Amino acid sequence: MRAVIVCAIIYFHATASASDAQVTPILVGRGIWVQSPATASEVELEAFQKLGARRLHFMVTSFRPYRTCADNVRPIPKAKAARLVQLIKQAQHLGFKVIATLYVAPARDAIDSLLMKDGLASAVVEAGVDGLEYDLEGEWSKSPVCGYSNHREAAQQLVARSRELRERLPVGVTTHLGRAGDKKIGTEYFDWLAMQAYSTCSIAKGCSSYDDRSGGPGYKQALVSRATSAFNGPVIVGLAAYHQRWPGHSIGEAMARSLKAVADAKTTDGRIVGHSYWSSSWLPAGSSQVNFLMETASSSP
Repeated sequence: MRAVIVCAIIYFHATASASDAQVTPILVGRGIWVQSPATASEVELEAFQKLGARRLHFMVTSFRPYRTCADNVRPIPKAKAARLVQLIKQAQHLGFKVIATLYVAPARDAIDSLLMKDGLASAVVEAGVDGLEYDLEGEWSKSPVCGYSNHREAAQQLVARSRELRERLPVGVTTHLGRAGDKKIGTEYFDWLAMQAYSTCSIAKGCSSYDDRSGGPGYKQALVSRATSAFNGPVIVGLAAYHQRWPGHSIGEAMARSLKAVADAKTTDGRIVGHSYWSSSWLPAGSSQVNFLMETASSSP
């Protein structure tokens, strides 16, 4: 009986959630999602510091589309484990907080392969990442559930299994504004929420008015507080570094308007603690996006 009790206690502590006091310092300020870790260099990481980034989210896996549970549902690594470990250590040596962001299917085989003892998630956790972040969007909600009763059970097990990798490991979720109320994602199981509120304009396809009351920069960011009101933990606002060419306005003007909306939201919503840009691939040296981030590096909310 005593042995059983001890095991139960150990399991509880290993799977307990992280506290807001532990998570918030990881999330404050500016972050960047690093889209292609296989080709990211230390020089590029150093450049991110000049852009005011204090947190990097390395994209670790890609989603593998599937139609039936007989298909291969396992996520696709974006870089080899050894490369990811090297990158994590380089980033932390430079002083960054580091988060590993992963796509995964609502399928037991996918989650098992990702979170097994010698799996990719285990490698990045052992390398010392500050947290894991799961990108659960339309692919997650629209894909068939395999090995679980429903999407919510899959999400709950995804978080529980992740927390077994390290005691009090912070586990977050990122999704876009249109999925804020999607019950299949199970945001309440996670320690933080990165809400993607990308105000973008593709001139080739047309775009909404620049007016922030009708979909322009600042509009989506202002909706984040209300859209995430049911979530009790820390919140990051995801901003776009792509498709910022609004007719009659500079890229810097558009990005400034979105960023100001985040700053305004922070004054009334204490849950909003930081923002992150998608993504490194849209931040080439000398671009207007980079110039804007450099200009706001020391004053970003």
